[in-house]
Amino acid sequence: MRRIMDGSSPNRLEKWFVLLCQGCLVLFLLIFLSFLLLLLIMGLPRLDWEFIFGFQSRFPDQSGALSALTGTCELVLLVLLFACPIGIAAAFFIQEYGENSSSMALRMISRFFDLLLTSMEGLPSVVYGFLGLALFVNILSMGRSLLAAALTLASMAVPIIISNSRNALRSVSREKQETALCLGATKWQAFKAGVLPEALPGLVTGTCLAMGRVAGEAAPLLMVGAFSYMTFVPDRLLSPFAALPVDIYNWTVQAGGGEHANGSAAILLLIPILVFFNAISVIWRRHWEKQTAEDKAK
Repeated sequence: MRRIMDGSSPNRLEKWFVLLCQGCLVLFLLIFLSFLLLLLIMGLPRLDWEFIFGFQSRFPDQSGALSALTGTCELVLLVLLFACPIGIAAAFFIQEYGENSSSMALRMISRFFDLLLTSMEGLPSVVYGFLGLALFVNILSMGRSLLAAALTLASMAVPIIISNSRNALRSVSREKQETALCLGATKWQAFKAGVLPEALPGLVTGTCLAMGRVAGEAAPLLMVGAFSYMTFVPDRLLSPFAALPVDIYNWTVQAGGGEHANGSAAILLLIPILVFFNAISVIWRRHWEKQTAEDKAK
């Protein structure tokens, strides 16, 4: 035991643990590569310009994904427009005015919203679909429209953005903010000058991760009435809509071999969208860290 504690001999348990972790990593990579290879074999022959820029058809070999691809891009942009300002503003209020407030009422409200948001973040996506169906489709009479679907997905994205934004705000040193407050600046001025620049990479990362999640959701869109067969591109907020996850689901559950090939090709179209948001978060964070290191070196 003494030899193990002073590091003079290798820890056998640690070696087995490292081997176990490496084995799990290799197993995951094998499963992922097998899945990707299967997608390429099934979907790559169908992934051509006619499929990307064509509309759906009764014949599997003539079907296209333009309406679904356009609908997914429009949904992501609308969710970004609706959820990002609300989520970041709510995180700023809870973190700056709620938790650190001198008012007992504000602190209690902040704790209540903290508990509520934590619960909402773990809700299954189909629950948000029921929310969208009841509130946006029926009560607000938006119908099976692009706007109703975007608001439903935004409701799912807001708790994720708030949670990630609060973590980003907590990770920032408050020395600059406290110095500005001592010099007579308001809390907003101190936050804008001292906290926001350093928290910006975390805010962008949290938003991109939320957008990546909502772009791949099918259950809420099925609940609010996404169309599985569309021969036009939605051009208004109250237009009917289609989305890639819904088309993937419909093509996958159908028995025809051509439909399965269309589903695989649609997945190959959806993967770059998901990778795009993750790549933005990684590239932005690395660029910001590099710029911060250069500023400190100067």
